[in-house]
Amino acid sequence: MANLFIQRFLPPAIRMSPGQVKKAAVTVVCGVIVLSIAKLYLQNGNSGARSTGHGTSADADLPAADRDQDGQVSLSGSAAQCLTAEGTHFTVHGRKTLILSGAMHYFRVPAAYWKDRMRKLQAMGLNTLETYVPWNLHEPQPGHFDFTGMLDLRKYIKTAQSLGLDVILRPGPYICSEWDFGGLPAWLLHDPYMKVRTLYPPFVAAVERYFDKLLPVVADLQCHRGGPIIAFQIENEYGSFAEDATYMRYLHKAMMSRGIKELFFTSDNMWGKGLKNHLLPDVLQTANFKTEWKQNIDLLKQIQPNRPLMAMELWSGWFDHWREEHHVQDPAELASVVENLLLNNMSINFYMFHGGTNFGFMNGANDGDAHTDQYMPDVTSYDYDAPLSEWGDPTAKYQEVRSVIKRLVPTAKFPQLPQPLPRQSYGEIEMHLCLPLLEALTYLPKPTDSNELLPMEMLHVNGGTGQAYGYVIYRAKIPGGSKTLRLSDVHDFAAIVMHGDDTMYMERFKTAKFTITPNKRQQRQLNIIVENMGRVNYGQPPISSRKGILGNVWVDGVELTGWSMYSVEFKPEFLSSISSGGQWERSPPPAHAGPTLYKSSLRVDGEPADTFIDMKGWTKGAVFINGINIGRYWDVGPQRRLYVPAPFLRNGINTVIIFEMQQAPADFKVSFTKEPQLS
Repeated sequence: MANLFIQRFLPPAIRMSPGQVKKAAVTVVCGVIVLSIAKLYLQNGNSGARSTGHGTSADADLPAADRDQDGQVSLSGSAAQCLTAEGTHFTVHGRKTLILSGAMHYFRVPAAYWKDRMRKLQAMGLNTLETYVPWNLHEPQPGHFDFTGMLDLRKYIKTAQSLGLDVILRPGPYICSEWDFGGLPAWLLHDPYMKVRTLYPPFVAAVERYFDKLLPVVADLQCHRGGPIIAFQIENEYGSFAEDATYMRYLHKAMMSRGIKELFFTSDNMWGKGLKNHLLPDVLQTANFKTEWKQNIDLLKQIQPNRPLMAMELWSGWFDHWREEHHVQDPAELASVVENLLLNNMSINFYMFHGGTNFGFMNGANDGDAHTDQYMPDVTSYDYDAPLSEWGDPTAKYQEVRSVIKRLVPTAKFPQLPQPLPRQSYGEIEMHLCLPLLEALTYLPKPTDSNELLPMEMLHVNGGTGQAYGYVIYRAKIPGGSKTLRLSDVHDFAAIVMHGDDTMYMERFKTAKFTITPNKRQQRQLNIIVENMGRVNYGQPPISSRKGILGNVWVDGVELTGWSMYSVEFKPEFLSSISSGGQWERSPPPAHAGPTLYKSSLRVDGEPADTFIDMKGWTKGAVFINGINIGRYWDVGPQRRLYVPAPFLRNGINTVIIFEMQQAPADFKVSFTKEPQLS
């Protein structure tokens, strides 16, 4: 019965194969059972016993310090916490404290540069480091976790501690952050009924598993246990998303049940209900804003009159979308806001202090509003016009803010600013070898065959949990003599390749009709390469969070069926295989080849230095150096050059691969320069 329901009523955008239908039917039945149990727990208290793992189905196992006199879980924190938020000031072990914090995300900065950036944070007069934690990087597949390299969160926190910095941790599960899907794993979308940021049982089960792994990594680094972490955020800007206090209480208890005792807080902006949706009255509320300091202070005082003020996100700049101008703010304007906050005893977290880079395919996106139906993906750079640039140089904002802090905060310390890191121009290289993507299919996972089109999250890859990032090749046969081709609901950018026709292109939110050259003698092979340009990271996540072709393909007005779908994720093993074993030919590629890979090498003599790859003349694609995904480029701007940090290079020969979706320049050259170009 559940199978029939799913087949009949499932939206076309999340169609599934028969095996997936059966799996979804089991999920529906189990979900109803689990949801009933969850409702009983949340409505009636803690009568059940915890069955496995840490979980939060019973509060009986919580430490005594986290209980009030009636034996209920305390939502105001633990007696063991270092940082308290009562009265007009924060206190640490009874001493008044002004928190001056800077946001810097370890997953956007090479690990070799963490200490350099932190020392520059201190030199601006700041005493605290803040970071989000991206669930989608730490658990790329269900149950498979990664805390190594740039994801070594524990090392990052201990590095801050070695410099004497306090740490504020924002573990999600949702983080926004202009990061793909707001930090939520794309494999959640393999469930056709997924409801993120709710008490939907499969979502709760995934959060439980994640917290079981993440929180023990940081628990002993809390301040009361001798570590630097002084506060934890619950969720992120939830007041702008929903009003479910029960969900927020669940997350709070989930963290406490795993040994988190430091100060808890929430943060919200004033958009919509936002900050007014104060769903956890006993938890410190903080504000996110750019220049509206007085309105936010007044509202915080109204919501919680006897608690200290904190700007958890003082937006020091803004992020860029493709096709926009690079955002900049007058340094004097930021300095003026900082001055007013300090004069009102408001603690500050600069979001961002140092933005870093959206390496790989991890950029987020916005979807405009109900009137524009506009999709706006973010660029690779997350410079943010922050006090410290994407490449780690202090800016005019840095100097202005430092001067204000020095003048108004007599207790602030200003250690010596580290020397700038070297940058180098390495000149031009010719991308002299090429390999059309459609000739590299043997290096990809086996295709998913289906009579109907499937989004990438439903493909049979990654242990059956779907594809998260990159591209999908949709392949089918069309009848001989066909004259027209029509596509709908492509997410997000498509190249249509057929032998004998020029490559055609279309973007999201368009239904495109193409005229094709008839071939009456035989069938023709149709290839549609679709790029996932980044999932929406803020607001109500629509069904359009899924990627690929969510609509249909018609040939001469008839819906096309019988598809083979190839997952192209550009994982390191794929890049290594094609680099060494691909049938590379001398550029240029054959006519009508479609999206193509280009390869060359960059020679670095001596110790590598930071550089920027200039994509002038190239159209749209991604760059890979030594198997590392540097990020996307697109000639619509504003970003023209991609940051290549020295730790990604090596002395000697460096392999450079460019995947171009559209048109390479006639000379197939790129240049490496020491100067950035964000606009």
